[in-house]
Amino acid sequence: MNDPTFPEIIHCCDRIGRFRRHSFSMVESVLAVLIVGVMMVAALNMVGMSARSRSVNARLGKGPALAHALLGEVLQAYYADPDTIPTLTEGPEVELSSHDPSDGNSQKFVVRSKDWVAQFFQPTLPADAQSWSLTRVRFKARAEGPKNGVASVQIRPADGSGFPDATVIEQYPLDESTLNSSFKWLEYNFGGVSNRSVGSGLFLTIVAQVDDSKICSIELEDDTESGSGLFETYDAGAPWQSRDKTAMYYYVFGKIITETIPPPTIGTDTGEGSSSRTDFDDVDDYHGWSASPPQDRGGSDLVDYAGWTRSVTVEYVNPVQPGSLGTASDGGAKRITVTVTDPRGAQTTIVGVRSRMGAYEQDVETARTYISWVGLDLQLGAANAALSLGTALANEPLAN
Repeated sequence: MNDPTFPEIIHCCDRIGRFRRHSFSMVESVLAVLIVGVMMVAALNMVGMSARSRSVNARLGKGPALAHALLGEVLQAYYADPDTIPTLTEGPEVELSSHDPSDGNSQKFVVRSKDWVAQFFQPTLPADAQSWSLTRVRFKARAEGPKNGVASVQIRPADGSGFPDATVIEQYPLDESTLNSSFKWLEYNFGGVSNRSVGSGLFLTIVAQVDDSKICSIELEDDTESGSGLFETYDAGAPWQSRDKTAMYYYVFGKIITETIPPPTIGTDTGEGSSSRTDFDDVDDYHGWSASPPQDRGGSDLVDYAGWTRSVTVEYVNPVQPGSLGTASDGGAKRITVTVTDPRGAQTTIVGVRSRMGAYEQDVETARTYISWVGLDLQLGAANAALSLGTALANEPLAN
């Protein structure tokens, strides 16, 4: 025990003993495990947040992409249905032209073998008139002489110089034996004088058919400010000459054919389906269209959009205030609202306005190539969804 190294061994053992007394206790071990667990949870949360962020970004990108794509399609459609066919409607019989003054300066024209008379008339038609037809005429006549002559009541067009043409559209006989010695109104119905163009006129012409020196007399008003259009000939139409300020007593009746354009309506037109956009050709055809999941123009579901909904609303708006409330009638502008709803119920809404005076409504005289759509795809990293945005160019700039 007197070994001089013994104290050192004792001392060393003493240090080892002290080292062992400082090992982790049970409490310290539990705390260490908890700390490591919290750090792992935090790390996992960071990973989850990154994944959720990418998911949210992908969702946020899908909504605008779907909305802009459909709005661009709608904006490139016609403002109104280009295939709208106007309806031609024949109205009731109306008075087309007349001259019947109550205090006129009454004169007469005696119809003979080569002495004929004609009254020009041209109806005043409404702005929507497309054509007109003649149904009947009235004029005043009386007998002259022994009452055995026959005249012809004819409807003739005007020639290139504005005189009665030799062509007879329709005619009927006027038997002098049916006339009185005083002027009376005669009436003739016509059924073959139709489809007369707007702005054209005709001649009511009285000519000799069976001569007896004096066939009949036609009553006129001479030297009047309100009547005109009388023509006469003393050589069977070679030539005709006009009489200033002179007109027959006459009435002309007929029917007016007007063009009716179907009133504009919001929604699909006749013959267009409401489920597929294939037949849609004008803006308001898209009104009320909705699909879940979203579909392409041909009606096929888009891939990876389960639970999404895309819908369109179209309404008339004041073109001066396109952001105001919708109007009941067409004032020249339509507002298109596209709404995209994701599976959680969050919505993306974009709005466009289409004008009746837009570039798409203008006639193109020569073949040209236009730019109608400009778009851009953005993607940050391979793990993030691409964001596709674009717009229809309503002014259609030339591509060349």
